[in-house]
Amino acid sequence: MRKHLLVLLFFALPVLIFAQSKQAERLYKAGNFSEAIPFLENDLKEKNNLIVKTKLAYCYRMTNQNAKALKLYSELAQKERVRSDVFLYYGEALMMAEQYDSASIYFNRYTLSEPKDERGQLLISSLEKLKEVKALFPESAVTPFQHNSDADDSAPVMFRNGMVFASDRNTGFKPLKEKSGVTGRDYLNLYYTDFQKDTIFDTPEWFSSKINTLNKNTGSISFTSNHKAAFFAQNSTTESKNKVYNLQIFKTESDGKSWNTIELLPFNTPEMTIMHPAISGDGTELFFASDRAGGQGGTDIYRVKRNNRGVWGALENLGTTINTSASEGFPYMDRAGRLYFCSKGHASYGGFDIFMTEKNEVGQWKTPVNLGKPINSPADDISFHLFIDGLSGMFTSNREGSDDDIYFFYPKDSLNFLSKEVEFHRPIVQTIDIQQRDTSAVIIEKSKEEIKETLPKEQKTEEKKQEEIKDIPKVIVTAIENNLDSFIVQLRKTKSDSTFKIKDKTTFLLKNIHFDDKMELDSLSKNELNILKNLLDSFPISVQILVHTAAKGKEKDNLERSKKQGLRIVKYLAEKGINRERLRSKGMGETQPRCGKDCQERFGLEEDQANERIEIEIRKVKI
Repeated sequence: MRKHLLVLLFFALPVLIFAQSKQAERLYKAGNFSEAIPFLENDLKEKNNLIVKTKLAYCYRMTNQNAKALKLYSELAQKERVRSDVFLYYGEALMMAEQYDSASIYFNRYTLSEPKDERGQLLISSLEKLKEVKALFPESAVTPFQHNSDADDSAPVMFRNGMVFASDRNTGFKPLKEKSGVTGRDYLNLYYTDFQKDTIFDTPEWFSSKINTLNKNTGSISFTSNHKAAFFAQNSTTESKNKVYNLQIFKTESDGKSWNTIELLPFNTPEMTIMHPAISGDGTELFFASDRAGGQGGTDIYRVKRNNRGVWGALENLGTTINTSASEGFPYMDRAGRLYFCSKGHASYGGFDIFMTEKNEVGQWKTPVNLGKPINSPADDISFHLFIDGLSGMFTSNREGSDDDIYFFYPKDSLNFLSKEVEFHRPIVQTIDIQQRDTSAVIIEKSKEEIKETLPKEQKTEEKKQEEIKDIPKVIVTAIENNLDSFIVQLRKTKSDSTFKIKDKTTFLLKNIHFDDKMELDSLSKNELNILKNLLDSFPISVQILVHTAAKGKEKDNLERSKKQGLRIVKYLAEKGINRERLRSKGMGETQPRCGKDCQERFGLEEDQANERIEIEIRKVKI
């Protein structure tokens, strides 16, 4: 009997292997890479086949298992008869392992094999440009979200007093629930977590039964500033010609208690992927990613506008300055009009990196800038979201394992990660370009009515009381050492004909600023800073806040204290609606004393009182 069983097993084995190979092929072609992996791994054990190994390496690549992909591609790249894209994918895997010199070798091999495909040359160029990358948030600390799971957690956005994000975590048994063939895990759904303090959030909960749908991916979401409308990506209800349910963008509105009817936006098509929606605060402009025909390659960033009748216009590809032959995705626009997105086609450290661009004076997008480390890494870094202070925010990365996780970033010297009282959505005050800082004066031509229109109500009242001021004067301000009130008075009373000038690096003292042991500001300090806010609201200038201390205690401690005080002032002004790009702070410590024994004679103050000061330096703004 045992002999008969062995004979049957001998003949049955080739049949099983054949069936297994067919199943692997079917899953691979359908893009169900996670499900295909165990079949391909078993297939490879039975026969060390070049085609099977190539497919398995690609599955590892597509499911972010870079260490496994790197091992297989290193073997494949040594073979004589191998697909040319193996060199490209091996180079990418080497980049993600920070082996940049070796990566360059294989990108060159790919370029020689495929001279018409620019991807290899782009990646070679990326390696060169990485040497020039300057971090946009260099002094940031990065902390993982405490509720990251073993699954993918991504695309965080602020909503009311907390955060909404996408995750395919296992949230328990649900009747009829299926697994995603691409990841092998649950489908993506949206979750909400309430903010408590620092980086502490409540346990995430299911966001909305109206929006989340069983056995469909519900991905990234974007809210209008009043939180009354939401735009989100979800698998289509219509199958494409290729038997795929592509992601599409849907809209829903809220009555304050629940989300109402789900609406498929009119520019969707089941034949193409349309995802990663990012709506402007007023709900009139939508950015998204798509693999629509006619793009640059992979997925591109698009924009569509809605008119005052609620009708969506034509789709606009953002062009070759932003989009490349590789893939771009996860657009996000901050309050100052800067566009952030992730890309593999611009100079990156390895996988996807996050980039920033903004429009120039003629409305064209500038060359995107890599955010640099610690935001970007050799892994995939995507889905950027900035808080109102302009210094901290969130992003997604798979830098610690193969799954996506959410990370927070904030200044290392920050006193608080985030304040619950912060309004996350405020109107933009002004977009400012402060890149060019020379010593020449800035000349801004404004009429009396235009300038008065920018003044706060309390200043308009004051203007009316000053009957002697009948015209907006031409003011040429030289460097002064005075308090803020005197500075503003000088601005208003110095008269000339029709234009307004402020000389770069004009300086004044900010008095009446006091910090308690917890670095909090008292009411008198806030009143003084509100006057500074009014100045910034009234005139197109930026400021550098220089915090000086007396030589009391340890020099290192004084420097650290001055840095924190400067950051606290910047944070207060940013929370009041001042564009963060108009604010800079620098802790000087005790390095620049104002005076020594002559303090009493010069200023009527003791030495410590005179040297413990906060200076505001006006910086010119090009508009």
